[in-house]
Amino acid sequence: MKESTILQSEALTKYLLETSAYPREHEQLKELRKASIEKYEQLGV
Repeated sequence: MKESTILQSEALTKYLLETSAYPREHEQLKELRKASIEKYEQLGV
């Protein structure tokens, strides 16, 4: 079942996160997020 969201495009969601949320993110949280993406990327999470 697909998640219901206002944002209709994954690209739009990514753009908004990269321009709004991630720039204000604490450096240690940014490193943790990037490490998690690298580790669990194959799971599709």
